[in-house]
Amino acid sequence: MRNQFAFLLLLSMGLSACSSLLTVATPEEMETYPEARGIMEAWQEMTDLAKAGDCDAFQEYSRKNLMEEGDCKEAFEYMLDAPQIDWSKTQWDANKGKGKIYEKGKGDITSFIYSTSDDIWRFDSAFWSN
Repeated sequence: MRNQFAFLLLLSMGLSACSSLLTVATPEEMETYPEARGIMEAWQEMTDLAKAGDCDAFQEYSRKNLMEEGDCKEAFEYMLDAPQIDWSKTQWDANKGKGKIYEKGKGDITSFIYSTSDDIWRFDSAFWSN
């Protein structure tokens, strides 16, 4: 019985560690910029949803009425070749739940606003058409 418990404990710890890995940010960036972790996770989820072609779920990361019919195709094309984010330039306002991300070597991409009602960071511009 103890062996089963130990196995389950190790398995759950391993799964937790795997689920916390992001490809849009390095472990060093996650450690250095913990205030941006929620935005990093939202950007990662958006990237994964674009790869999966899940428009409805992708739109959950959009502010109300921001995306129009047909925007997913353009947004997905953008996300599949998404730029690298310069997490060191992320502008952050913890009091207002806002953050802005920037492309490495270039300008801003979009801002995110945190929704306390459902714990989701949502983008507030059609960044794929800029």
